[in-house]
Amino acid sequence: MRLLGKIASAVLVGIILLLVIDGYLSVRREIALFDSDMARDGILLGQTLRPLVASAWNEGGDTAATRVIEEADSQNGNIDIRWVRLDDASSNELAPRADKSSLGSFVDGDELSIKFSHYRYTYVGVPIDGGRAAIELSESTPADCRPPIWVTPTMLRWGNG
Repeated sequence: MRLLGKIASAVLVGIILLLVIDGYLSVRREIALFDSDMARDGILLGQTLRPLVASAWNEGGDTAATRVIEEADSQNGNIDIRWVRLDDASSNELAPRADKSSLGSFVDGDELSIKFSHYRYTYVGVPIDGGRAAIELSESTPADCRPPIWVTPTMLRWGNG
């Protein structure tokens, strides 16, 4: 009987260990999926706004482009949308919020989505004459997309059915 108890305990510990590992990997996969979803949504929204903002800029410069973006921003509560100039670092109002070194390879017409300081920043280039500009979309990644430390992967897995 003692041997049977030891074997049953070992099997139980093995099963629990497998459940914990599976739960952890599932949580990591969901976090990666959530993060890529945020990036894709930001790029899609920016690509949708690009022709409107470019047309407004051609008609009225930075003021008109900013007005179009402010209107779009007022309609969307989760994502902060701004007009930024990538060539004008002197104006704090139009400077990008993300680290400038991460924008080094960004060229007009491109899309770039980066994580910086618990935010997902997406830049969608807008071709303008005589400068570099982009639509900046920023969205908070709550607690860096991590569950609280006291929530174990197994708890998350059991809670999601």
